[in-house]
Amino acid sequence: MVQKARDVGVGSGDPARGMSVLVDVVRGEGRAKKTLDRHGWPLWLFLGADAVSDVRARITRVAHVLDQWEDIATNVSFLDEAAVGPSGTDTPVVGVSHGRDDLS
Repeated sequence: MVQKARDVGVGSGDPARGMSVLVDVVRGEGRAKKTLDRHGWPLWLFLGADAVSDVRARITRVAHVLDQWEDIATNVSFLDEAAVGPSGTDTPVVGVSHGRDDLS
């Protein structure tokens, strides 16, 4: 979600509480200690209900696109040219040189 400059810093979150949570995470104490002990450092730290909601909405949209395109996205493995033609066709090609010297 793109925020306009006038919206930055405007929200329902208390900056002092947010900073307190950040300090707890960095120091590994307070409210963050149990979660850090259990899960380790987060790759990302989202603070505020609006941030969590925005990220969950984005994840949902990405998962939807992934579901729609999974067959195309995962069909990029190397093909066995003995069973499948060199350009991905179902017709094997016999006796075609692929620029390799097989005289070794």
